[in-house]
Amino acid sequence: LALVAVLMVFVAALTAFAVLLVALFPTMDQAMVIGNLVGMVLAGVGGAFTPVASLPGWAQALAHASPAAWAIDSLSAISLDGAGLADVAGSIGKLAAFAAVCGVVGVLRFRPEAVKDGTT
Repeated sequence: LALVAVLMVFVAALTAFAVLLVALFPTMDQAMVIGNLVGMVLAGVGGAFTPVASLPGWAQALAHASPAAWAIDSLSAISLDGAGLADVAGSIGKLAAFAAVCGVVGVLRFRPEAVKDGTT
């Protein structure tokens, strides 16, 4: 149950972030470039490419603000330490808050009549 909850909330956070980017940028190409840049930085700092402990001190400090770190820490705790839903509730809450903020701002800024130029 904990594993499914973390994955579902993480997917919701990523989806809400994508909606926010599409709503903020005038073209799909701009949204994709910024999304890729921000996503790679957040994933890298969050420990998706290497353990956070091996990062420089400044990056380790930033890791605690990364949705990727919240998800990875939770998934690691569930799979390696046998953590349950209560143990990862804090990370789920952070991911849900991130999803809510991105989603609300994205929906408020989204204009369905706006035509997006771009390759997608």
